Amino acid sequence: MRTFFIDTDSELHFNLVKEFGLELIKMPYVLDGVEYLDDAGESGDYKSFFDALRQGKTSTTSALNTQNYLDIFEPHFKNGEEMFYLTFSHEMSATFSFMDEAIKELSAKYPEASFRSFDSKSISLGCGAQCYYAGKMFKEGKSFDEIIAFLEEFSPATATYFVVDDLDHLKKGGRLSGTAAFAGKLLGIKPILQITDEGKIIKYNTVKGSKKVIGFFIDLMKESATELDKYDVFVLHGDCLERGEELKAAVLQQFPETRVQMQMVGPVIGTHCGPGTLGIIFHAKHR
Repeated sequence: MRTFFIDTDSELHFNLVKEFGLELIKMPYVLDGVEYLDDAGESGDYKSFFDALRQGKTSTTSALNTQNYLDIFEPHFKNGEEMFYLTFSHEMSATFSFMDEAIKELSAKYPEASFRSFDSKSISLGCGAQCYYAGKMFKEGKSFDEIIAFLEEFSPATATYFVVDDLDHLKKGGRLSGTAAFAGKLLGIKPILQITDEGKIIKYNTVKGSKKVIGFFIDLMKESATELDKYDVFVLHGDCLERGEELKAAVLQQFPETRVQMQMVGPVIGTHCGPGTLGIIFHAKHR
């Protein structure tokens, strides 16, 4: 038996998770003192999460620990399954050191089982785009060797850019330096953030005012996007649907041959980026 794991930090929607036959690892978050598990949109309650943040409520996230991973993976190891896990960026969380401890213990206990993983070196739909195409291959019966070979080429070409309304969310979560966060507060400057080849978030450039962000994203696509007739463009938004629709319309106007998927950011990623986030993911010459 084969099992393909992804986690909710990839933000692949639960309908697609079910369609592709994937096993979903749900990541935790705490909102206003109450712990929840991200369910990849199945509850349909993302808007209330962002409303809570706007009202001043606090949200935090935490890493899964070794015991959590033992609980998740041991039933599959015990069955002697062939397992594969397409993860979000290892550079963004300490959770994978705990996962490695669990896998080492389980591999010794159940040597007949097989476990492999692939670091997407991205997060949110930057990882989700990789899960989308790898999941389609899994549904088609492709081997994990074939899926990994695809990802080795596709992952470095998955360009991810986004802008947030308040950089303090990323600063507090350790995803961005204090210097970059401070710069975003001056004169309405909007830092354009990028996920690098190493799986880190950095400031790529800046624009003056939110109205220029969409044009900047389109210029980035003009410069480096490739194979748009083959691979979808992904638009994400932090409960700012109108802005998401504007970006989607701009992409389709400029690149009518492509298909655009759009969705709202979930609560775990939303904890770190906050309301008003707008991002784009596309296949490119390079990240």
